[in-house]
Amino acid sequence: MNIDVIKKYGKEIFLLAFPVCLGQLSHILTNVADTIMLGKYNTIHLAASSFAFNVFLPILVFVIGLSMGVTPLVASTKNKEKLKSLFKHNFYLYGSLSILLTIITLFLSPYLSLLNQPETVNILAIPYFNLLCVSIIPIMIYQIGKQYIEGLGQTKQAMYISVIGNALNVVGNLSLIHISEPTRLGMI
Repeated sequence: MNIDVIKKYGKEIFLLAFPVCLGQLSHILTNVADTIMLGKYNTIHLAASSFAFNVFLPILVFVIGLSMGVTPLVASTKNKEKLKSLFKHNFYLYGSLSILLTIITLFLSPYLSLLNQPETVNILAIPYFNLLCVSIIPIMIYQIGKQYIEGLGQTKQAMYISVIGNALNVVGNLSLIHISEPTRLGMI
């Protein structure tokens, strides 16, 4: 690669890509935080949540993959009216798909036992899996907004939302894991 090209565009590319990288890292840290906090609480719940998440992961990758096409469409469109129309149509399309996918995946939860996990893990995994299924809708709304603003070259906003979401996840974990105590709710 020509050194002049790196000098000319390197800083611009770095400033565009660095927030995207931090946002992606924040997504990974969300699962790490969940694992650490739940592992300290109870290993059976950790096994159940890990099992539910790993069953859910291909669905999550599919949902995120669907939204990835938005960024190049936005980046290649200069007309403001087309950009508005693109956002509106993507929001309706992916919103409808996420509702449909949520309904379909919720019907899968009773079949988790077919994957031959210990009975306790199966019982505890169903509520975790159902929560993950319901999260498809907000994940897709977030992804559409994220991909859209990244297509406009504004990558910092999505990074801030990811980092704030990660902090809220930790607070939510503290309240749901340690305050609600699943043993009192009849989950064990």
